[in-house]
Amino acid sequence: MSRGSFFAPTGKWVSVEDVVRGTKEVLRQAGHGGGLFIGSSSEIVPSTPVQNILAFYETCRTWGRYPLSIQ
Repeated sequence: MSRGSFFAPTGKWVSVEDVVRGTKEVLRQAGHGGGLFIGSSSEIVPSTPVQNILAFYETCRTWGRYPLSIQ
């Protein structure tokens, strides 16, 4: 299951809160049953806000451990 990126169609980066919300939603939809591997699609482009990168990885670390218990 591919969810796409957190780059808004308007060409503007989304907020940290949007990254957290989107990452949790991906974990909810694709994470049950085990075996989920989550990461950037292929690369993180230089224009990606550092706060968004950190929010993504922190959300994965906090909420992406089995058994999943996402709030």
